[in-house]
Amino acid sequence: MHKSSAFPIVVNAVTCFLLLSLADVQGNERPIVGILSQPCTGFRGCNESGSYIASSYVKFVEMAGARVIPIIFNAPHDEIMFRMRYVHMLLFPGGAVPLQPGTLFFETSKSLFEHVIDLNKRGFWFPLHGTCLGFELLHILVARSGGVLQTFNSTNCRSKLNFTESARHSRLFQNFSNDLFEAARKKKIAVEHHMYGVSPEAYKNFPSLQSFFRILSTSADLQGKIYVSSMEAIDFPISGTQFHPEKPVFEWKTGQEISHDPQAILMAQMLSNALITEAKKNSRPPLSKGPQLNSLLIYNYSPIYISDDSIPFEQVYVFHTSSTPHPRSLERIN
Repeated sequence: MHKSSAFPIVVNAVTCFLLLSLADVQGNERPIVGILSQPCTGFRGCNESGSYIASSYVKFVEMAGARVIPIIFNAPHDEIMFRMRYVHMLLFPGGAVPLQPGTLFFETSKSLFEHVIDLNKRGFWFPLHGTCLGFELLHILVARSGGVLQTFNSTNCRSKLNFTESARHSRLFQNFSNDLFEAARKKKIAVEHHMYGVSPEAYKNFPSLQSFFRILSTSADLQGKIYVSSMEAIDFPISGTQFHPEKPVFEWKTGQEISHDPQAILMAQMLSNALITEAKKNSRPPLSKGPQLNSLLIYNYSPIYISDDSIPFEQVYVFHTSSTPHPRSLERIN
């Protein structure tokens, strides 16, 4: 019986595509991502002086081959900058923190954003990505106004992504297949959990947004109101998604409108790959290697399971303010 050669051809084509994609990555096979912690928001085990990172963000970057160092927002400035010297990319995660100028979280975020801009201007490729709250934060920092945000009814829902012409050639989406683009357009596989957002009109009202970012997709809230759902900077490796790419793979709370569709999971993997590909372009060596670096990694901390279904995370890492970069022992959250 004659056997079709279609399968080997497909495999070879995919292999060639992966090799060509990897050829574009410069230098760094051991990327480290800094994830910014944020103030505790009313769950046991995390007091007012503490901060946390949802473990889904850690797993999200790990699944594309990166390690994580927590950037503890309320640590002394010198410690924050010390940790930043070890990372190749920064992630502003989602959460529920008021984005008010003058607050420690906002001012720390602003300082880090300015540091990333400065590094890139000095010739260091240093990516920054914001998810949900982080996406909103990036817009406020570029617009220099909280007025860039509007209210939207997307607190717990799924959405479609309406891609712009820029998406296919963007760093975030350039490796999406036609099938994945089509799935994201037609099926509600993007996970939304926000009450604020940025309308496309804001890019006209705040010219700094239009000169800094290009819109990659928009989505509609439950009332049909349109908001920007992804963007990336024109001149810097900075990007953001209003939706949560990490949740389809790593969050399972009942009552949460999270798509676990295979294409939602594939989209998460592709976005993780895209972000870590950018991190790998940062070949700046860490300040030191060995024990000093190892003491900063997220592996020194234990994720804590949260059984309370009202908290939208399965696991979190909790941090207590310290003048040293060493972890603290934590109690299990029941």
